[in-house]
Amino acid sequence: IVTFSEVVRRSVIEDYQIDPDKVNVIYPGVNLDKITPSPNPKNHSRYQILFIGGDFDRKGGYDLLAVFLESFAGQAELHLVTQAEVNCDHPDVHIHRHVTAYSPEWLQLYHQADVFVMPTYAEPFGWVFIEAMAAGLPVIATRINAIPEIVTHGEAGLLIQPGDRPALTRSIRSLLENPTRGREM
Repeated sequence: IVTFSEVVRRSVIEDYQIDPDKVNVIYPGVNLDKITPSPNPKNHSRYQILFIGGDFDRKGGYDLLAVFLESFAGQAELHLVTQAEVNCDHPDVHIHRHVTAYSPEWLQLYHQADVFVMPTYAEPFGWVFIEAMAAGLPVIATRINAIPEIVTHGEAGLLIQPGDRPALTRSIRSLLENPTRGREM
């Protein structure tokens, strides 16, 4: 039996009483020929925050939008890639609809971003985190399911608890105020 994460491996073993020697983890990946770090240095005046998620509510999009509007509008830009009916008329919030994975627009959004943020409430695996890291971005995510296996806290990004808006604010602020740390991640 092959699983995508250790958390699922443990579930298979415990929930179905499967012999641990018969369950292996093989982590999925992304096509590194199609998603790469930006070849050019960032050339923008304000910090760029990127969110990609179809189920905006479940993936913590409303938490991110509220935190952004309360604490970062005017000093950063928020780019939301989603099919959800999200409306926001703030000039620092950019909603991108109909963006498909591996399209030129999708890659450009990754390349212009300084950080990828998706404070999800439920995520079985989270390919988007692997994509963000392949694009050379630090990640702010939640400490649930397989995400801590993907994003090592303090090395590849920062992990918070779902719904913890003060922690989300602190995490974004820490990278916004220390872009070198973000680049190192």
